[in-house]
Amino acid sequence: MPQGTTPQWQAPFTHSHPSPQDAIGVTATPPHDAEAEKAVLGACMFQGPVIDEIRQVLEPGDFFRPAHTTIWHALLELRRQEAPTDAIALSHQLKSTGDLTRVGGPQYLHSLATSAAVGSGASYYADIIRSHADLRVLQATAVRVLQGATAPGADPAEVRSLLAASLSEAADRARRSSGGRLQRYAVDGWSFVTDTPATTEPVWGTPGKAAWASGESLMLVGPPGSRWR
Repeated sequence: MPQGTTPQWQAPFTHSHPSPQDAIGVTATPPHDAEAEKAVLGACMFQGPVIDEIRQVLEPGDFFRPAHTTIWHALLELRRQEAPTDAIALSHQLKSTGDLTRVGGPQYLHSLATSAAVGSGASYYADIIRSHADLRVLQATAVRVLQGATAPGADPAEVRSLLAASLSEAADRARRSSGGRLQRYAVDGWSFVTDTPATTEPVWGTPGKAAWASGESLMLVGPPGSRWR
């Protein structure tokens, strides 16, 4: 070093260790769509039967905002009681459970009613909510697996077991969602038999004799717990 000069200080070189979330690119704000959630809840407030359709697709935890989850539980309870689901009835229900102020009060419920999706819009927005919820679940799964794999003394067998269990949970969730979507197109078998006009053209056979061929298999399908009489 030349005489009379002062060495410049340099920070020591360090290796940065990104968090598991940063390593896999998880954003600070999990994926969600607040407007879609409002549209679905508003539609359920406007028409009670919409709740029966949406509950086949969404689970309470699919809502990103905790207030929306609380409101959804209240709507389910009102539907169970066969009570109205409008903003007034919903306010009364939430007040009885001590949740009205926490979700934003009557003003917020009335704002939800103005966001109602009409027609088939509720189902469309419910699919958006479910997709975002699926992504949040998958992100959380990826973080757990990465944390397990990068922990000191990590055991590959335990990490593989965690991964297998997580994938199994994700598959079960996907099946529940698919089953809910199928309910939109499924028709109760007994209603199909009793309500179908006699003049309906059969898919197989003739109007006077419509049945399956001798020896052909017949499959009766129903959800768990169904009883055939």
